[in-house]
Amino acid sequence: MDYLKKANKSIVTGILLTVFGIFGLGILIGGISANGFSVVLIIPCLGALLFLMGGIIGVVDGIRRRNAFAEFRKNGTENVGRIFSSYINNVSNERHLFVRYFDEDGTVKHAEIITDYSSKEDYPGETDVSFLELDGSTALLKKCGKYFSDEEARRLKYPRPVSEYSVKDITDIIAPGDDTIAHIVEEMVSDPIDYYDNNSVAFEDRSIDREDEDGIMWIGMVELLLEHGYVCELDYKEEAEEFAASVKTLKGIERLGLTLDGIIFDPEESIPDWCDVLDRSWKNKACCMGFIDIDSDSYVLFPCTIPELYDLQSISFGMEHWVTCCADPRYLDEYEDLRLKKTTLADDIPVAAEWAKYNLNKTGYKVEYDLDSMKEVERFFVEETNEGGALSGETGTILFSLGALIGETIIKTHGGEWITDDDDPQGEINIAVKLPNGAMIWPVQRCMKRLQNGPEDNIYSYVCVISDMYLEKTEEYASEDTDKADMPTK
Repeated sequence: MDYLKKANKSIVTGILLTVFGIFGLGILIGGISANGFSVVLIIPCLGALLFLMGGIIGVVDGIRRRNAFAEFRKNGTENVGRIFSSYINNVSNERHLFVRYFDEDGTVKHAEIITDYSSKEDYPGETDVSFLELDGSTALLKKCGKYFSDEEARRLKYPRPVSEYSVKDITDIIAPGDDTIAHIVEEMVSDPIDYYDNNSVAFEDRSIDREDEDGIMWIGMVELLLEHGYVCELDYKEEAEEFAASVKTLKGIERLGLTLDGIIFDPEESIPDWCDVLDRSWKNKACCMGFIDIDSDSYVLFPCTIPELYDLQSISFGMEHWVTCCADPRYLDEYEDLRLKKTTLADDIPVAAEWAKYNLNKTGYKVEYDLDSMKEVERFFVEETNEGGALSGETGTILFSLGALIGETIIKTHGGEWITDDDDPQGEINIAVKLPNGAMIWPVQRCMKRLQNGPEDNIYSYVCVISDMYLEKTEEYASEDTDKADMPTK
């Protein structure tokens, strides 16, 4: 938080209130001296006293903040970091900047800086900023232009922390909710040698030694994902038809709602080129083809979302093998640049919906783009609004993403289109879905009302009502009821 700015603002406001209070009391005392005390003067006297007290409290608070900032500046560590994403909380009028920087050991660390949005100062992605940090709190000092070298910038963009993850964290992402795989991988991680002895033929075929525990777990993970249809393994000389046929059968294609229909693969090209075609075809869904390294000429491939791939890359950076994008990695750079620029709300909505869907599934809520999944969204509101829950603190990004998920579900179920206005200062709150029958709904506003009012604004019931209205095909009925239901509370 910008401590110094808030301190100065508090002091100035306090001084003004104090002056008004003293001035008001002076006038009242003069009137009393000239005309005597009257009952009518009680309320003005109380008002002047309140101004005076408020002013004194403001000045004291401002001085306290300045002293705290002085202590912060004395004991805090000054860092230079690079902004990688940000969002605006229109409710609290704050901008949240997510920064990566190097600590004294050269490890990439993360910081969240909250600034006042009222100044409208621009902080685009990949801006380098100087800030203080003390016990997890941060204070933004200034912009630094381009501070990092190209190599440092790449290390910040693709951090390689010492990982404490295991292959189970990878299978949890590629095969979410598959209890069979999760159970087998847990056994393998707990005792790789025993797992080798029970599956020795598969490991011998891949030239994995019994003493190579890391290799046992990595190849064991790949074999398990192959057996259950989450990944496919293709020779580098594979034909285009075989490539398409193998990818179509992967479970992730159905899970993510992807398709290969209408996509043409040039038979003269190779697997990375064909994956590049898929990546660009799926760009509006924020999905791509991932690649698992197994030290061979073959490709182990699987579909995933961009956020999933970022997590997989981060997890595997601490291991002997890696997971990354199969096509030219510049695709990820292009996607990241587009995400950081936030060109339009229409671009952000499908990415936000995928982010919500991915994180809900990751934390135990089974969510797809269907009506039953809205029960899980409602359960999320019920369970995460308690103290310490995901919805008990800053909620701007979460509510926007949940609204995007709800709207995308309605569109996929009944049709319709998003209505957005990038010039609207509250555009993220006011994104709307226009149904084919003319009805307009505002999913983000509904999420805000659910958080504010509780179960009486049940998300699942809301989507059911919209479905019933849609099926009746009555434009007048739909516009009268859904418009009223979704108007934000002032």
